Amino acid sequence: MDRAIDVNKQGTELLGKGKNYLLAIGINAYKHHPKLNNAVADAEAFGTVLTKRYGFEHLIEPLTDNLATQEAIFDALHHCGKLKTEDRLVIFFSGFARRLVGRRRTALPFG
Repeated sequence: MDRAIDVNKQGTELLGKGKNYLLAIGINAYKHHPKLNNAVADAEAFGTVLTKRYGFEHLIEPLTDNLATQEAIFDALHHCGKLKTEDRLVIFFSGFARRLVGRRRTALPFG
């Protein structure tokens, strides 16, 4: 299966068959961490580019600030069951992340 991207094509032609989904998460406000200024705006801007230029659909509505709980993020990931083999999913997270022992990176959701 050739999944290479032809950089000479534009928009949805670039991505081939299947549907394109986006899960956008942006968290500025944390209970126990300093407030961020651009995380929500970054998630929204990234979502706009993918939906307007590349025909992506939001898997669910973007999760921002107090809507981006661990439970909501896991619920969103359960929606992946509706994806088909030829579909694509981009998960965009903007916010704090921390390293946990034995893992590379783990997102730190609102909490």
